[in-house]
Amino acid sequence: MKKSLIKKIILLISIIFLKTILSFSEDTTSDSDKINNISFRDKSKYFMKFRGNAAFVATYIFMWHDGMIDNNHYTFTNYEPVDYTDKGDPDKKHHTKEGRIIGGRWGGSEVKAYLNYYLIAPFLTFDNPLFKNNNIKLGFHYEISPITMNVGMSVTLTPIAFLTFQSGFLIGPGWSFAGIISGIGINDRGTILRQNFIGPLMQVWFSSTFQFDLSYVLPARYSRWMHFVFLATPIIRYQALLSINENIPYMYEEDIGENLNGWKLQGEYLLGYRIPVIEDYTGEDRQFLKMRHRNLLITAGIVLRMDYLHLSHFYDSRMKDKGWGSDFCFIEFGPGVNIELPYNYYVTLFALFKNDRSYTSETVGNLDYREREYNDWYVYFRRIGFFFGWNF
Repeated sequence: MKKSLIKKIILLISIIFLKTILSFSEDTTSDSDKINNISFRDKSKYFMKFRGNAAFVATYIFMWHDGMIDNNHYTFTNYEPVDYTDKGDPDKKHHTKEGRIIGGRWGGSEVKAYLNYYLIAPFLTFDNPLFKNNNIKLGFHYEISPITMNVGMSVTLTPIAFLTFQSGFLIGPGWSFAGIISGIGINDRGTILRQNFIGPLMQVWFSSTFQFDLSYVLPARYSRWMHFVFLATPIIRYQALLSINENIPYMYEEDIGENLNGWKLQGEYLLGYRIPVIEDYTGEDRQFLKMRHRNLLITAGIVLRMDYLHLSHFYDSRMKDKGWGSDFCFIEFGPGVNIELPYNYYVTLFALFKNDRSYTSETVGNLDYREREYNDWYVYFRRIGFFFGWNF
């Protein structure tokens, strides 16, 4: 039944996109003689465009004492284990149920490759700087890591230069790797039962992106050095492991195992400054992207990423009700640098902090997170990493 529904959704998206191409990909100029005199190279700007992107990401995740505050709402990186099991905490000062060992691992890592390809057609274009590049874009997405794989599609509408709307889906399985890590695992009251090819995991999202560059509203003599940029992408995402019900927590890609099926509020935001060392936009309007150019742009700023606020389970166990904090909003933030290189390559470097829940001293050692009691918030240094990508 689910497979049939997915096929119908894909078919419907494809039909809508095809009709859009037929309606808007033609030149609407009324002067037919002028059109006939345009060379094929010039006319290509009215045709559908094709764009692709391949990227590789690698991150290192530092170890911290989960649920414990060191000082002033901050927890330092710490690899020393704290034993709150019956052996290490025999008087049960820090656990009321089955206990756990906090910390003591080497940390974590993420390695993943992405491949995206887009078909772009003009859509509701007008002879105005804000509307002349309006388009609709059909995307095909593929991503793979050592323990997961996802494939999917998206549709992106650009109705005005600074605003886009997108909807899409991803679906894929997870598996075990070398018997040590796994893409998906069931959280059985705090114990992760790693699974092999369980799933699939389904993601559906709706998002909008607002982007602004101050230089584009200033006179030409000031604009080169006034590239103060702002980008905001709020996202509503449905994520579900289709083989379990919505009240069973699970682990995905070796995270802490507190995922629940349902809707989440997420977001990505950037406030930064762009340095145009060399600008070369020749061929940007071609049907296929020009492969040789000298572009060298550096954008540095503050990245803020809303990891998630769980909407479907918001009221399960709220902080103010002395619950485990189902209404807590997780946020990552920190400095980031993006360098656009010649030949369409780019590198992104980042170092991110993250907030989390601390628990009462009496319950912080409980193995099952649903048996802990929220006390306060704290921040810790989460991860460093880089993207290396190529646009084609």
